[in-house]
Amino acid sequence: SMEERSLSRQVVIVWRLRGTLLAVAAAFLCGALAVFSRTLALLCASFGGAAYLLFMVWYCKARFESTTYALLPGVLLLRCGVFFQKEIRLEFARTQFCELMRSPAERALGLAGLTLHAAGARLRLDGLEENEALAVRRRILEGAKDEI
Repeated sequence: SMEERSLSRQVVIVWRLRGTLLAVAAAFLCGALAVFSRTLALLCASFGGAAYLLFMVWYCKARFESTTYALLPGVLLLRCGVFFQKEIRLEFARTQFCELMRSPAERALGLAGLTLHAAGARLRLDGLEENEALAVRRRILEGAKDEI
């Protein structure tokens, strides 16, 4: 079907958790800079804080809204990108194997991601509900088998 599908809204929580972990690590680096220069540490903290707020408030939402996928006959179509938009078409027949991956946060939220390995390419589709990820994976692998 040509119906474009969105990721699960819960994926925004996962992205925000990852951003927060990165921000905590960056805060430690800013603190370490204070040993050398208090001014540099304050600048680092200010820019880091502004970037964190922009990420949390705007970027995660924009990334969610700009990412869609569709299962076409024999093809997975992925559209994504906040600043630079990409359209990726992966033929099922080119798929060598497909991994289902779940981080602890994704498991807690009932989400999963697929990594598709194809000849000369690797495609990651994050933020699917677990049952949807299993269905997409099954459709791709069955399609790949049918076309050999």
